[in-house]
Amino acid sequence: MWDPAALRGLFGDDAGTIAAVVATFLSSMQVSLAEVDQALHEGRSADLGAIAHRIKGAARMSGAMALAQAAEVVERSVAGATPAELTVAVLALRHQWEALEQVHRV
Repeated sequence: MWDPAALRGLFGDDAGTIAAVVATFLSSMQVSLAEVDQALHEGRSADLGAIAHRIKGAARMSGAMALAQAAEVVERSVAGATPAELTVAVLALRHQWEALEQVHRV
């Protein structure tokens, strides 16, 4: 779910920097997920795809691989999915985010 080796690969064992990056990632995800919800609600598929792409990249860089995979599904779904299928993909993205949040709180 959360691979700390990804951040250690970028920042070594600098715990302070890693903690700051994780904190920034977590807060930026709150904003990004609100944008996802709004784009989905307003039917702005192109924007939804762009936001999902941004989430995918940030999640991969941070080691949140399940979240990255869920974002990739949303990104790919905007091209041909029905609104219901897109909603399911977004719900799966949210589920992965909630699981990641739980791990971070522990």
